Amino acid sequence: MKDYYATLRIQQGRLKAAMQEVGIETAAELSRRSGVNQNAIGKLLNFRESPRAKNGEWRTVTLALCKALGSEPSDLFPEHLDHEIPTNRIASFVEHAQLSGRETLQLGPAEECQQVEMEQTIDEVLETLTDRERGVLKARFWECKTLEETGSAHNIVAERARQIEAKALRKLRDPSRRQKLEGVCAFS
Repeated sequence: MKDYYATLRIQQGRLKAAMQEVGIETAAELSRRSGVNQNAIGKLLNFRESPRAKNGEWRTVTLALCKALGSEPSDLFPEHLDHEIPTNRIASFVEHAQLSGRETLQLGPAEECQQVEMEQTIDEVLETLTDRERGVLKARFWECKTLEETGSAHNIVAERARQIEAKALRKLRDPSRRQKLEGVCAFS
């Protein structure tokens, strides 16, 4: 039995470490010190935007942050960290030992890529369902809501939520969808 379900947020470690070295804990505080928009800092910190412009030059935002942190852009944003990722969140079941500190959960680059590919495949397959079917499945399996809670959230009775869930799961068992899902998760 899985007791814990965790969401891990990936952030740009070098930028975060440089912030901490100068006593800055948050993007808001860095924004105040550097004059850079907090949203722009968040995009760099969470890999939503590359630190370089399309022409390969450092963005003005990147240079301003580096100046405020007393760092060189190439130190904070080496080539292997000079990219965007579709999501910086990874969700997984976690064992009690991992939470107690006896064991650490750390994904390497290959596992991170597999996780992102898995999420993209699941999202792609879920997009083939209706909005209501997708909403019911997410409520039931991602948010662990009961049929009653799911029905209430969708302004339907629990029995109708069960029917929608059953129909959506039947659709996911369709060979074309099933084939995509079997590559990324256990499916029966």
